[in-house]
Amino acid sequence: MPRLRRVALSIALLMPTLAAAAPWQGRTEMLDGVQQVQNPAAPADAEQELVLDELWRAGDDEEAEDFFGVISDAVVDAAGDVYLLDSQLVEVKRYSADGEFLGTIGREGEGPGEFRFPTALFLMDDGRLGVLQGRPARVVLFHTDGTPAGDLVLPTPEDGGFRFVQRADARGNTLALQGMEFRRGDTGGERTQRLVLMPADGQGETKELLSHSTQFDFAKPERSELDEYLQWVLLPGGRVAAAETFDYRLRLWGADGALERVVTVDYPDLARSGDELAAVKERLQGGMRFRGRRNLDVQVQVEPREPGVRWMDVDAAGRLWVLSGRGSKAQDATHLGAFDVFDASGRLLHRLRLAGDGDIDADRFVLAGDRLLVLKEFDSAMRAMRGGDGEDAEEDLEDAVPMSVICYRLP
Repeated sequence: MPRLRRVALSIALLMPTLAAAAPWQGRTEMLDGVQQVQNPAAPADAEQELVLDELWRAGDDEEAEDFFGVISDAVVDAAGDVYLLDSQLVEVKRYSADGEFLGTIGREGEGPGEFRFPTALFLMDDGRLGVLQGRPARVVLFHTDGTPAGDLVLPTPEDGGFRFVQRADARGNTLALQGMEFRRGDTGGERTQRLVLMPADGQGETKELLSHSTQFDFAKPERSELDEYLQWVLLPGGRVAAAETFDYRLRLWGADGALERVVTVDYPDLARSGDELAAVKERLQGGMRFRGRRNLDVQVQVEPREPGVRWMDVDAAGRLWVLSGRGSKAQDATHLGAFDVFDASGRLLHRLRLAGDGDIDADRFVLAGDRLLVLKEFDSAMRAMRGGDGEDAEEDLEDAVPMSVICYRLP
């Protein structure tokens, strides 16, 4: 059974504060037909602290029926039921709104209701659950009772599709996909990361929003932090917000693929310390190891500054939530960090320091409707699933803490 805990401060008492922000002090202008929204460093309102309402926890009991492998994504349906994608056990775990385990959906395989290498989970507007299979690229659909509901048709690599897909989300008939393409030669090749929009029903053209290519050499393996960086979220109406550089800069596209606005925040660079640079380098090098074998010749390029955008998502009211590099530094043993909240036009209205249990460096955050789900120990679980990192592989496996999930309610 899930463990329940209620905090002293009711979130409901804070809702009027969020609804009525002070006058915004930024400015806007049109540049080449695209609206530029320039926010000051401070939000319209003074920074506030919100104590999150913890609804339930699950998954940290190794003897329980719902013991977790690697929980990599989560969604919440209209009834409040929570669905957790377990990429290691290749299944979706379902929980009621109050945290009761209701069983699993899907299994490993290639037939109806089966999938391999799952990388993302999303809900269609009609309530069906979509599981994104990383390779070959495929979306497997389920009704929320677990019965198979067919597949979404994705274009093949020959028709402009992907060989490997990493993330997906859907709103209305708009499907957003992030994926990778590879072109190989005798000594190396080219790797291209793309973000596209396409009709969920498969009828219509694919619209490319972003594309970034890098060259690689088999004899001189390299990995660049900036080349791999991309944060994005699918907004109401099929719009997309994305950050593709380490600046605090968001680009927003309409469902038709046209760039609508650019949102910036007055945000001086935040330099990384020596320890922080070493930790990022270790993480990137760890991604080039497999089952404890270290490639000592991997060259890693690490950025000297924190990214302006560490994380972003959208809430039930359509507000965009961003955890900046500075906001992540407000994290401690009792706080997740200080989150910036933007309205639909890109105005920075609130900065909310959330009191609760979560660390963006170790955990994964998922905002789903009015719930904030913290996937505890995500980073260490991923390392364990890879078989550990390099010389410390056995220690990584022995010290790995079982994953758990905390379900919070947001205002």
